[in-house]
Amino acid sequence: GGRGGRAFILRESFNHEHSEELLAQAVSSALLHADRGEPTVLDEAVPLYPLWSLGNLWHWLFESMPKVCLMESAGYKGQYIVNATSKVVLEGLELMGVGPERIVHCAGPHLIRRAVIPHVIYWSGLYEHKRVLSTIRERLLEAAGALEGEKRCFIRRIGTRCLLNEAELLAALHAYDIEVLVPEEHSLRAQISFMSNAGLTLSPHGANSALAFFQQRKSVFMEFFGHDHINNGCNLITIKFLELLYLPVTQTVLSGQPLGVGASGAGLDDYRIDVDLVAAILGNISSNIYRLYVMA
Repeated sequence: GGRGGRAFILRESFNHEHSEELLAQAVSSALLHADRGEPTVLDEAVPLYPLWSLGNLWHWLFESMPKVCLMESAGYKGQYIVNATSKVVLEGLELMGVGPERIVHCAGPHLIRRAVIPHVIYWSGLYEHKRVLSTIRERLLEAAGALEGEKRCFIRRIGTRCLLNEAELLAALHAYDIEVLVPEEHSLRAQISFMSNAGLTLSPHGANSALAFFQQRKSVFMEFFGHDHINNGCNLITIKFLELLYLPVTQTVLSGQPLGVGASGAGLDDYRIDVDLVAAILGNISSNIYRLYVMA
């Protein structure tokens, strides 16, 4: 199954001989995108789904990267079928040591003589697989190059669910030596390296907030939410795994202003936050109040 109609057909499924290690099953044959004409034949491959979401850093990191990690750790040397138009996917595989000769674009159709289908580890249950999380984080940080020292950073969001008063916020952050990261302007390698010595991260909720997974352990993470998209659970894995002090800040609604109404030309899901509140919190952090937590 899959979005937009029939995506793949599996036949003669059986347990993979290393299924306990791989959390996978093998299939004697699999036909992907059967409705797209004559297929290209592959001897063995891992189809990574859902393809629609894999250009999104959060979905790639927490839904597909665990499968790649398990397969690579078990010594898999075959190919992966992915959305190869996504820089996040291609750079992520490269950082995990998967070369371009092992990457097949999902445009298809493909007939896989032996398809290895990793079982789904739902992101909400990833905390129970700490070894997998540690391996992903360590491999990507090592490949990207971890930085020395400590910084404070703000991750900008471009597109939907943006901060209407971001300029006001950035002006206030200037007093606290906050460095700004625009992920879309950098490679995934550079983004991970940048985050490696972050002791405090501020970010609007969204795909790029997943970069908090690479900040320092027992540090501080402040996440901003609009009222129509409050989802603290997305980064719960990171918060628990890195033992972060988590500070969610929600949208401020001005008196008489309905929810979802922003500046002229702004999206209905754009929002503003209370900059004075953020500055007050940062002031307390600067006076080392939070060190009582970090050093505990």
